[in-house]
Amino acid sequence: MIKRVLVVFFILIYPLFARFYAGVEGGYMRNFGVFDIYQNNLTPLDLKREEFRENGIVGNVVLGTEHFFFNNYLGIRWGLFGGYGKTWGKNETYGNISTSTLSIGINTDAIINFIAKENLTAGFVIGMEYSYNTFKPSRDIEYGEHFSFSVSVPFPSHPSIKVDVENDCFVNNKASYWIPVLRLGTSFLLNKYHRIEFLAKIPLKTYKKSDSYLYEYHNLYTQSHQKIDTKVSYTHSSLRALISYKFVY
Repeated sequence: MIKRVLVVFFILIYPLFARFYAGVEGGYMRNFGVFDIYQNNLTPLDLKREEFRENGIVGNVVLGTEHFFFNNYLGIRWGLFGGYGKTWGKNETYGNISTSTLSIGINTDAIINFIAKENLTAGFVIGMEYSYNTFKPSRDIEYGEHFSFSVSVPFPSHPSIKVDVENDCFVNNKASYWIPVLRLGTSFLLNKYHRIEFLAKIPLKTYKKSDSYLYEYHNLYTQSHQKIDTKVSYTHSSLRALISYKFVY
């Protein structure tokens, strides 16, 4: 019973020993989007594939707490962030395109120091992040096909009837999604209060949206066969490399 009370007491007072931090981070962002179309045998049509590579900048405001153990050689932390980014690129078909990005998220990291002196610590950072990102391109691109054709439907002892068939199969280049991110980097704490870090944020999942259209018709009287099997998709990912400054209270 006493042990349980001590554990609960430790959990309650543990945040009091944490150090709060607040800061900013900024750097390079790369967005990569791909339109793909698959038809009939559902193999990619490379001639119709469209790729969008955009490079730009991003900045975030960050805050959280950090906790260190074993004479400051091992630390853990959690944090919140929110920020804005802008990228620019060019596509042969659609020309110049830019994208504005809004991001918010949470993260948790482990910091493993190989130097842990009073006025200097240096080590490696590894962690996970879960963030929500909204990408707003300067041009709203619709990619896919519109199907419009007529089918003759025969009836015994009656003239055949023509039936008009229409359908859209499109996706666009807008994207908003939650995604898990791997965080890797180095961290330096100078004079107990100034933390400088170099971080890479690598997405662990690629966002994808798609649309499809399947039509198949058999004419038993003429033994004709018509089939349309089409799928279009848009995939998107974002990679970031940042320099971060945090003031640790």
